[in-house]
Amino acid sequence: MLDEQENPRPDVKVVAIADNGLSGQRVTDHRGFYSINLHLHNEDLGRMLTVRAGEQEARIRVSFDPNDTTTNREHDLNFIGNSVTETDLGFRGLPTWAYVSGGLALLVFAATRLARLQKRRKRQLARQKQKSGHPTRGRARRRSRAR
Repeated sequence: MLDEQENPRPDVKVVAIADNGLSGQRVTDHRGFYSINLHLHNEDLGRMLTVRAGEQEARIRVSFDPNDTTTNREHDLNFIGNSVTETDLGFRGLPTWAYVSGGLALLVFAATRLARLQKRRKRQLARQKQKSGHPTRGRARRRSRAR
């Protein structure tokens, strides 16, 4: 259930009633999502269902592959504003390419940052080694005259 601006409509009562009296109901969640399970048999193929969501109503025909007894027999029905669609809306948000691009950009940033940190650490270690390893560098070394 989405409103005219495609924002979720939570807490909307949705009722599905088959023409044989079989029914089920749910309330939409915070995402406007609902799922109603009806126990359907092969003889229910082609049966009409009436689905009511708030003030809206739609009639759909039950369709599934009667030879497929392992896959759930699902039907997508979405109320968007004043219209009804029987398509899977999928994940509503940014397109997949945006997530992939964002992930790649984050990986490149992290790799670049790590390379800079490693380079800086190597320079620091080289400076420390230079300071501690050659304390009199550039000066004449004094030798002890006591023997």
